Amino acid sequence: MKFVYGIGHQVSVTWFETRNVRAVREAGFAPAAEINLLVGENGSGKTSVLEALYILGSGRSFINAQLENVVRRGAAALQVVAKIEEAGRESVLGVERAIGAAPVIHLDGVKVDGFATLAERVPVQVIYPQSNALVIGGPTHRRRFVDWGVFHVEHDFMNCWREYQRALSQRNAALRSVGSVAELSPWDHVLARAGERIAQYRDNYVEQLGPYVHAFAGKLFSNETVELQIHRGWAGEFSLHEALGRSFERDRRAVTTSVGPHRAELRIRYAGHEARVCASRGQQKLLVYALKLAQIEHLWQTRQRRTLLLLDDLPSELDWRSRTRVFDALRQIAGQIFMTAIERGQLDSLLDGLALKVFHVEQGAVSELV
Repeated sequence: MKFVYGIGHQVSVTWFETRNVRAVREAGFAPAAEINLLVGENGSGKTSVLEALYILGSGRSFINAQLENVVRRGAAALQVVAKIEEAGRESVLGVERAIGAAPVIHLDGVKVDGFATLAERVPVQVIYPQSNALVIGGPTHRRRFVDWGVFHVEHDFMNCWREYQRALSQRNAALRSVGSVAELSPWDHVLARAGERIAQYRDNYVEQLGPYVHAFAGKLFSNETVELQIHRGWAGEFSLHEALGRSFERDRRAVTTSVGPHRAELRIRYAGHEARVCASRGQQKLLVYALKLAQIEHLWQTRQRRTLLLLDDLPSELDWRSRTRVFDALRQIAGQIFMTAIERGQLDSLLDGLALKVFHVEQGAVSELV
């Protein structure tokens, strides 16, 4: 199966420009709708371009949690701007972040609030050398993975999550002074209501995602299976309201809420074992591809939305057989792909027959190779 076009929300970046993102002082280019290869020496700015694209779809960097730290040294602010084509309609999306100031987001010249606008307009995924944290890192990485998918398929999820976070913050603050569980009732009620909905959204999503993960694992591995299980963040035999009551004494001593969706854990099993303890470095990388490509395919099949997929330094992370399997899988997803390599020759035979553009990156400048 090739890339699927002609129906659904054909989100594509048709023009992209960025200023003052790490190594890139100023760059602009017109990407291909399918595959874009950025080539250049180490330190040339290839990853900085991917980082700028990621900011476009998320409002944050995939490398540094503090966006202002991504601003090029000596500059006052970073900026990313793109023309986005969706279902035949073009819009202009931009993000600006000055050091010491809040981000400013514009859509067609109008200022909008919240990074959710970016995520809704441009679903973006990234796979880079540190992405194996999804498999071997802490539970936060896997919760973010699940919540990316839930956000894009459940319209009420963001409102529910915000309600939960407000109640959680208030409950944690109240734990410093309350003397009985009854005094926490106003927060426990809201927390339990929102938390149960979040958990149900996650349960449904992981169940739906399972067959897609299984399918991509079959393409990337020989015989091994990959299974997903999500633990809600509290004992399954109790409601969240009951679990909050039972954890009161422990929570009061620790001055933090110990149960709820913020403590959920996605368990990834590979070949029947816990992936974070049994998978090799190469297997971890292929697991990341299986998981994220499954998300992209699920989003396309359920919402007909394409994803912006960023692949940093793919050749150095995988052996030749694994690269071949990954490229066979990439041919089947509905997404606009940007990938980096030191030179095209590292991927030449894998790129045969694909519609692509190649860009050379040098000292932060981007030029198309023809």
